[in-house]
Amino acid sequence: MSDWDFRQVLHCNSTMKALIDANWQRHKLDMAYDAFISSYYCRETGNATLTREANRIWVAYNNWGYWPNNGWAMFTLVAFGLSALLHIYQILRSRYWSFVMVVMGCGGEMYGWSMRWIGGQNLLRGYGEQLAALTVSPIVFSGALYSLFGSLARSMNPSLLPIGSKKLTWWLFGVEFFTLLVQVGGGATAAGAEDASTFNVGSWIMLGGIVAQLVVTLIFLAVFGVYFSRLRSRHNVDIRYADSHLKVVFWGIIAISSLIVIRGAYRTAELSEGMFGPIAHSQAGLILGDCIPMLAVTYIFNVVHPLYTLQKRTDHVFNLEDNEEIKLGQV
Repeated sequence: MSDWDFRQVLHCNSTMKALIDANWQRHKLDMAYDAFISSYYCRETGNATLTREANRIWVAYNNWGYWPNNGWAMFTLVAFGLSALLHIYQILRSRYWSFVMVVMGCGGEMYGWSMRWIGGQNLLRGYGEQLAALTVSPIVFSGALYSLFGSLARSMNPSLLPIGSKKLTWWLFGVEFFTLLVQVGGGATAAGAEDASTFNVGSWIMLGGIVAQLVVTLIFLAVFGVYFSRLRSRHNVDIRYADSHLKVVFWGIIAISSLIVIRGAYRTAELSEGMFGPIAHSQAGLILGDCIPMLAVTYIFNVVHPLYTLQKRTDHVFNLEDNEEIKLGQV
C-alpha cells in the first residue's frame, strides 16, 4: 500500500483490521503507515469498536487528533471579520496606521480558522496552514500593543521610559519577530522529521520560541508598570482619578497583555508535551487557550482605539523643554 491513492476504492478486510487493532493505541510517530491507510477504509464499518479504533488512527495520523468543529470555525471567521471591518473604519477615521497590524492579525486568524473549516471536511487538508497562521497572528497583535503604549507615552511624558518610545516599540517588536522565526524553524523541523528524535528537537525549538515570546510580554508589562509608577511619583498622576479615556487605555493594555500571556502559557503547556500530546489534541484547549483570548484581544483593541481614546484625552500634557505641566483636565 506504499503507492496509496485515497481515491481508489478498497474494502476493509481482515489484514486492515489486524493493522488497526495493533496500532490504534500508539503515538502517531509509532503508528504503521499501512494502519493509517487501513483506517481510511475501516472508519464506517458496522463494527463499533473497529470504527472507533479506525477513527482514532485516522485523526491522529493526520496530525489533528480530532475532527475540527465546523460550526465554531464559521463563528470565529465571522467574529474576526467583523472586528477587522471595524478596525479598518477606525484606521481610516483616525489615520492611526500602526493598527493595520491588528487587521493583519485578524486576517491571519481568519485564514487559520478557514483552514480548520476545510480540515473539518477533509482531515488530509489544512493542518499545516492553520498551525502556521494561528502561531504567527498573535505576533502582530503584540506589535499593535507596543505601538499603542508608545503613543500613549509620547502623549504624556516619554522621558519616563527606560529608552525612547519608538526605540522601545521597535525593540520589543524586533524580539517578537525573532521568536516568530524560531517558532517557524522549529515547526519546519518537526514537520519534516522522519524519526522521533528529530521531531522532538523541532518541538523543543518551537517551545523555546513560545517561551521567549512570553518573556517579552512580561518584560513589556514590567516597563508599563514602571512608567505609570514614575508618572504617579513624579507628576502625581493617579490612574484612579485620571481622565476616563486614559483609564480605558490603561486597563485595555493590561487586559490585552494578560490575554496574550494566557495564550502564551497555553502554547507553552501544549508544546512542552510535544506537538501531538494530549493538550495539542484537545480542540477545547485550543478554543479556550488560544481562540477566545485572541478574539477578545481584537475587540478590546476596537474599544481602546486611539480614535476614541488618545485623540480625546483631556489630562496632563508635559512640556519636555522646560518641564512645565500644562493641565488640561482633572487627573
